[in-house]
Amino acid sequence: MSLFWAVVLLFLLMALVFFLAIKAAYRSHSPLRPLFIYPLIFSFIMTSGYMAWGYHAICTSKSSTAAIGFLFFPLNSVVVAVAGFLFWFSGLYVARFVAERLGLISERITSVFPLVLAIVLLILMEYVICV
Repeated sequence: MSLFWAVVLLFLLMALVFFLAIKAAYRSHSPLRPLFIYPLIFSFIMTSGYMAWGYHAICTSKSSTAAIGFLFFPLNSVVVAVAGFLFWFSGLYVARFVAERLGLISERITSVFPLVLAIVLLILMEYVICV
């Protein structure tokens, strides 16, 4: 039963970190606020799904080495959370840049240098996923 409570504790800890990050972004009065809130929410959903799948796979495994996965899985979850945030932020930034240049949004908050970084990030993530 202690394995169950450890998993519950890790889920709650992850949810608390995301809650505090979303709360901080929501309280911000910066025009960049949507560029942080939505990627955080999408990353939270993606990381929650990844953690649920991973712990289900570990707990239902018949292998004796599954316990090792239990020790390293939280580190993987942090990587998934950060990569998910960067992916969604980059995609949203590129979409916002295009919308601003097409005149669909009047307030300009994007520039070319972060756009290049966002595109490079998206290309690197696509390469890592495909290879």
